[in-house]
Amino acid sequence: MKELHLTEEMWQIIREVNTYWNYKIKYLSDTEAWGVPEKWSMPKEIDGELRDDCDSYSIAKQDTLKKNHNIESYLALCQVEASAGSGYHLVCIIHTDRGAYVLDNRFPMVFHYKDCGYKWHKIEMEDGTWQNFS
Repeated sequence: MKELHLTEEMWQIIREVNTYWNYKIKYLSDTEAWGVPEKWSMPKEIDGELRDDCDSYSIAKQDTLKKNHNIESYLALCQVEASAGSGYHLVCIIHTDRGAYVLDNRFPMVFHYKDCGYKWHKIEMEDGTWQNFS
């Protein structure tokens, strides 16, 4: 995967996108929001608020960075497990010349992927396929 040259300006943009979506969307499970156990989509507006689960946070962050900052080839969605038996969680990751960084709805800050304690399962490739994370 390509690596973005991480300038101070781009670092600020990445952090702002993460913060914006973390506060803009209110967590709601897919079952509650959509009536199905799993649905990947942009967040759903319910009673005037954007509501959805981790998939929607990650997709919204990825979409914002792709459309507004032309950095599509550096972004990927990653399927992780936060702790043994906790089930899967989806995050957005950006590959930079300073390492890969995670945009996650569970944390207000952006952090290096090795610093989160997640078990990394799969990563979305540029061609839309999914591969085991290595």
